[in-house]
Amino acid sequence: MYHVGIDVSKAKLDIWRLLTKCLERREQADRKDAGFPV
Repeated sequence: MYHVGIDVSKAKLDIWRLLTKCLERREQADRKDAGFPV
């Protein structure tokens, strides 16, 4: 049995990972547009 708090924190971690991945992709795309090496 999991405690609800653990599930919530794990869900937050998963969301955070997704957000950071999206941000990293956007930064890489911005660098490409600006002509920086990725």
